[in-house]
Amino acid sequence: MRERVEALAETLVEDAYFVERYVEHLQAFDMIVQSTEENAAVLERLAQGADLHAAIAPVRLGCVQERLWVAVAGVSPAPVVAAAGGGAA
Repeated sequence: MRERVEALAETLVEDAYFVERYVEHLQAFDMIVQSTEENAAVLERLAQGADLHAAIAPVRLGCVQERLWVAVAGVSPAPVVAAAGGGAA
């Protein structure tokens, strides 16, 4: 998936007009790649026998981790808040 998205992004950035007009939107490609890699890593950890918390906890993108916790109904998203918040002041 990563290779396909990166290939598409490379094709699009060859067009100077497109880049000038949609430079902010091109950042979405990076987010798609990162999200896909994070989700694949979660599936790999689960396939290797990790429990749900151990599989999701290492996810670095807070928005992806939060969506995973929400997707697994009944699992508290509290670890996401602590990891993303960086602790209390």
